[in-house]
Amino acid sequence: MISDKDEQVLKKICVTFNTNFLSGADMIQAIIVAIDANKMVHLGLSKVDPKEILKVFSRDMKVHAPSHLRELTINIFEYLMLTHVNPSLKGPEVRLKLESQLVPLNLW
Repeated sequence: MISDKDEQVLKKICVTFNTNFLSGADMIQAIIVAIDANKMVHLGLSKVDPKEILKVFSRDMKVHAPSHLRELTINIFEYLMLTHVNPSLKGPEVRLKLESQLVPLNLW
């Protein structure tokens, strides 16, 4: 089960991403802002370089279909949560939370 603290981190990342994405930022920029803006929320995020995180997923960034871009964003945030916030989290549980809190597919 995701702790309240971890869920708050996830929620803040999603809210920041959603706000920027819906305001016209492209997916990559919205991800960078979401990570940078939440560095003070959790100690594990304080030294994260969003561009380094994106490099891990660079080969997957050639897709342009909205469903693939949303899936990629979920994968990036799941990686962020499992690697930098709390490695003991369960991937499927994090994924479900991300899917429910990220901008719905029809708005991509």
